[in-house]
Amino acid sequence: MILLDTHVFLWWSTPDPELSPRHAALIEEREKAGVAVSAITFWQVALLVAKGRLDLKGETLQQWFDRVQLIPTVIVLEASPRILVASTTLPGDFHPDPADRIIVATAIEHGLSLLTEDRKILDYPHVRTISP
Repeated sequence: MILLDTHVFLWWSTPDPELSPRHAALIEEREKAGVAVSAITFWQVALLVAKGRLDLKGETLQQWFDRVQLIPTVIVLEASPRILVASTTLPGDFHPDPADRIIVATAIEHGLSLLTEDRKILDYPHVRTISP
């Protein structure tokens, strides 16, 4: 199982040409074991839609949410109290974005590789990542 960063999950679930062929292949290859996504991802998507910074390719937020909830291989990992606390005490130097911190803490807590194209996360040495 792998954990998808918010943008990768969006690109995969819409589908969007922004998703790199390598990431698409990795997701397809590992999808049988499950594609994990942090619960905070849904908050991020909703926030971006509400601010007018994200278009869901003609779907409303509710339509997108209802559709992705039905994808049988998607496993939503809750933002448990343990993960929330861990997100505030990540080792080393990591940027302050709370959603990114929660996603990174989720990957660490579950021992998952994080599929991302976010340079700040890719440069963070304390989480296993898969780059584009």
